[in-house]
Amino acid sequence: MEMREFGGTGIRASVVGLGCNNFGIYQNAAQAVAVVRKALDDLVRQGKVRALGEAATFATADGLNTSQAIAAANGLTSFATMEANCSILVRDAEKAIIQ
Repeated sequence: MEMREFGGTGIRASVVGLGCNNFGIYQNAAQAVAVVRKALDDLVRQGKVRALGEAATFATADGLNTSQAIAAANGLTSFATMEANCSILVRDAEKAIIQ
């Protein structure tokens, strides 16, 4: 699989990823849940995905905490990273993670 460096971090990541921009636009909630369930635990356990991350374009820090709690309660893989909306005015993700 083709790998590239993730920014200037030294971390290498595959060029293939599961993009979820279409959720809620071209896919309904049931379709989105089915895709994420197959991706966010089965593929990690199969070794095809190293870690799960969440993009917070439409999500909230509370949503991430809820996702983590659901994963823990059901023995599923939790998120390892979060791409958060961040500005000098919007610090919700940091507040939730620091708690």
